[in-house]
Amino acid sequence: MWPYPPRPTLYTCLRSFPHLLFTLYFFLSSINIFIIHCASFPHPPPNHAPLQTSSSTSSNVQTLDLLVSDRNSIQQTLKTSRVIGVSEYVFFYVWRDKFMQRFKNIMVKQPETLHELFDKISQTHDTTTLPSVLSISSDSTYFSIFNERFMKTMFPGNYSIRTSAISSTIDCLTGNTMVDVDAFIQSSSPAFFVRFKNNRHVLESTGQWTSLQDLWMYPLMPRTLLVLPKLGTMENGTEIIYYLKSLIQNQTQYLTTNQQCGTETIVNRDSAWIHYGFSFLNFTSNDLQVVGKVWNVTVEYDQQYLSQLFTSQDLGVTFNQTLESVSSMVSRSNCNYCPYSICFTLDGQDYASYISIGIAMIYYIIFFSTGMFKNYAMQRRLILPYLPIFGMLRNWSNTTLSEHVCFSVFRILALFSVLVILAVYFVTTIRFFYLRNLYTIMSKTKFDSSPWTIKIHKMLSSALGGIIFSVLAAIAFNIVVLIPISTPLVVMRMYAGINYTGVAVVILAVVLSTGTFIVDAILNRSNIKRFGIWKFLLFDDPFYLRIDLICTVLILLFLIIYIVTLAVVGVVYAVMDVLISICIIQVCGGNVMIFELGKRIIFSKRHVENGELEKLLRHNKEFHALISEYSAKEFSYENIAFFEFLYDYKAGRKSMDLNTLKQMEEQFVSPYSKFEVNLPSQVKKDLGDLIRQLNNHELHEKEEKEKKEKVILGLFVELVKNLSDTYQRMQQTKQYLNWRAVYTVQQEAHVVAPVD
Repeated sequence: MWPYPPRPTLYTCLRSFPHLLFTLYFFLSSINIFIIHCASFPHPPPNHAPLQTSSSTSSNVQTLDLLVSDRNSIQQTLKTSRVIGVSEYVFFYVWRDKFMQRFKNIMVKQPETLHELFDKISQTHDTTTLPSVLSISSDSTYFSIFNERFMKTMFPGNYSIRTSAISSTIDCLTGNTMVDVDAFIQSSSPAFFVRFKNNRHVLESTGQWTSLQDLWMYPLMPRTLLVLPKLGTMENGTEIIYYLKSLIQNQTQYLTTNQQCGTETIVNRDSAWIHYGFSFLNFTSNDLQVVGKVWNVTVEYDQQYLSQLFTSQDLGVTFNQTLESVSSMVSRSNCNYCPYSICFTLDGQDYASYISIGIAMIYYIIFFSTGMFKNYAMQRRLILPYLPIFGMLRNWSNTTLSEHVCFSVFRILALFSVLVILAVYFVTTIRFFYLRNLYTIMSKTKFDSSPWTIKIHKMLSSALGGIIFSVLAAIAFNIVVLIPISTPLVVMRMYAGINYTGVAVVILAVVLSTGTFIVDAILNRSNIKRFGIWKFLLFDDPFYLRIDLICTVLILLFLIIYIVTLAVVGVVYAVMDVLISICIIQVCGGNVMIFELGKRIIFSKRHVENGELEKLLRHNKEFHALISEYSAKEFSYENIAFFEFLYDYKAGRKSMDLNTLKQMEEQFVSPYSKFEVNLPSQVKKDLGDLIRQLNNHELHEKEEKEKKEKVILGLFVELVKNLSDTYQRMQQTKQYLNWRAVYTVQQEAHVVAPVD
């Protein structure tokens, strides 16, 4: 058996993962990268292939792709149609040197057909040896057709097959699954040659790059059939022949293109030469029998139109070449389709991913530059505000460049990142509700007063406990969800499992979030009716959980639009991906950042307005009279009176002794006093404590001065807040607008000094 080279293990890859980005930086700095827009030569992966069974033209000719359609649709089309040509094949590519070395006793030259090849493989098996095991790679969707059952049916013999998914590039886990196998199954489209060049490898036996000349190529089955309805329609033979002629000329137009490396046309030229060697009239009835066996139908073949076309000799080329002759015309792997070391395409998903990464970086810049990481509302979320980096990891995992670094790891990390964010968010949310209802929980606990119970609650409510439970939840989520689907993804490139799981996890999270929001709204419906929805969403929720829950619903909405528009040409799905990434950032800490920064701006503006108000009250008699009259009308004149009493003491023009403090408390602070001012209880308490300490002579001279200044400043700050509320209401009156217009004219004429 051929000794396969050792492949990196999962342990090895994960052990080196912390150095991955560091290594990638030096790797990218040492090479040149050429970016090609995907419109140049599209080659979507199999799992994103279009779902259409066929496409029709004005000549009634249908193009039937046998690999991207469901079985029932293909069967129905083949039953009601007749084949008039084949434009593309699926090939069985065999590594020549491996087979010659492995079966050197019986293979001295290339077998003519696949039947002969598998006959020789079977000859190596006798009663004393195990059947030969062939390692074959292909796209995971191909294996639904070209599996071991298909191979054994078409090519009977004593052998077994070990299948693996072919990689678009060399992978850090699975290795080079195009080269490290006995054979692989692919078509002859330009996309195949792009993949083949991306997997190029230096052969130890020759020291040369792998090339198509190192392969034995066998047509396995037609992939794209040209069909016409059997009965019931009038056919325009001229249009049909013209359509076939255009199709052939479109495929052969690159035959005469110079083999110029470093250009995009090189892959189209290679594909054209393989099509030239095996397509159209070069297929046999045996090929159609294969199609009939696979789909259990009888395939009707009508060659009249292609015969007329080739007889007319209007094409300018003849189709009498063999695969061996045309393979020599195909470029070698070191003749790349771009002039740089690595070539990769950029599509809408790439642009969306890089934009999302940029938005996350802006979030971190604002987060650290504004000191939001010190904000109390942020600190209550523990590690959640730092998790947008996992969103960046999800975005990076969806880029073409990550596929070139290590497809298997990054494809898994996309779902891993989502699971981490969900786990940490829900643990943080549960912890918050637990803390808010801690007294109720402890009062209903059987051993609520025992030291053991109190110790448990202290541990659960601590920040360290919250972080530990968040990490454990993230690990548990990934063990339960991610590990079962990782093996099929890495080995067989089966995206369905990870895609369906990701969607299911998001839907479950959104359902839980929506249910929580609805229950919360029902419980608070009386407050919503009385104070409105905005108070319910913002002022009654210091943790901003309700806004976060709305964002999770938006994620589901954007995800649905993303899935629906994924196969549609355009940028809608890319925009949806960016919006999903923004919602993830908002849930982690973006909402808190927006509202807390908004509060800062409002507070700063209020501070400026309060400074203006203070100066106007002191230096503008007209304004003082205006606001005094307005305050009296709305029964808040006590604020004006207290301002006139307190200002000189706050400015330091007067010294406040014990009697003055008592007088102030009696007139403005005590309940039912003549000018009782609305002040917070803490401010009133501080004033009462100061009077008590002065009565008892408990303070030294320095302490007394500092305490008086602190109490007076606290009183003045709260007083200005009250006056500011009155001032804002007064600004809506006609009298104020008239005064403001006159005051502005006076300022411009330098009659009055500016307030600032």
